[in-house]
Amino acid sequence: IILSCFPPIMSFLSHLPSQIAYAAILPSFAQMFAIGIRTLVETKLDERRVTIFSLSVSLGIGVMFLPLPLFQQFPSIVQYIFGNGLLVGVMIVIFLDQIWKKIALEQKQNA
Repeated sequence: IILSCFPPIMSFLSHLPSQIAYAAILPSFAQMFAIGIRTLVETKLDERRVTIFSLSVSLGIGVMFLPLPLFQQFPSIVQYIFGNGLLVGVMIVIFLDQIWKKIALEQKQNA
């Protein structure tokens, strides 16, 4: 955030090839992946968690293989969200988690 206040530095960074930027980001993604795997190993995997995990990973990865022209007719924010598998996966996790909790709460109240 602080670097964005210095236009010469931002100009230099914006001219870097995308492969270098991806290489710089790779350790962060690897660490996030390791934290996620550690969390999965440490928690008890019941049917709910396995379903939410598998659906979010599958759909998030699946979105990455869709052709980009498929989203060109939508507004740019929709293109950005649905063109990013990570965002799609996170949105699915949040949605399924909230829906599943609501259904479980309703079943408890009706029982």
